[in-house]
Amino acid sequence: MASKYELRATVRGMRRMRGETATAALASNLAEQLRGLTRMFDTRVVACFASTTLEPPTGAFLTWAREHGVRVLLPRASSETTLEWCIDTGELTEHPRLRVPEPLGPALASGLDTAELLLLPAAAADRSGTRLGWGGGYYDRALAVLEPEQRARLIAVVHDDEVFERLPSEPHDVRVAGIVTPSMYLDTRANSS
Repeated sequence: MASKYELRATVRGMRRMRGETATAALASNLAEQLRGLTRMFDTRVVACFASTTLEPPTGAFLTWAREHGVRVLLPRASSETTLEWCIDTGELTEHPRLRVPEPLGPALASGLDTAELLLLPAAAADRSGTRLGWGGGYYDRALAVLEPEQRARLIAVVHDDEVFERLPSEPHDVRVAGIVTPSMYLDTRANSS
């Protein structure tokens, strides 16, 4: 099995080859999948992320959520190791070091504990619920404190070709309950071991 480092490099290469134009063309399909999850889980508060140009595009979903009264919490790096959460207003800036879009505005005193559905960025995910992040540990630290009922609503958002049969995992890795791509939703709980 390839190492996490090798898998991240492979996914970065696949995303660069897919390119920004092809990635942007997936926006409406992914938005439909994410709207479906919002309805399926009957959620009014969703934690999500503002995607980069090569990540599965979340912008269309974020716009829909704002227009339909779904409160969206977006992450912002508050230090070298932690995330804080802000309400999505549509105003974004780029983090100077991480080079990811982040929300403007004040951080919430309470963050993830208010989310009913948590849509997570990932490099890849496997059918048993292993989520491969980008190696910074931001999300593993943020998710480690969640209650079991919230962990049942952790969904990794990846491209179709980033769903694997098995990925390497470590004890600190927080498993996801599902995977969503522009073409499908996969409940991973039945496959976890």
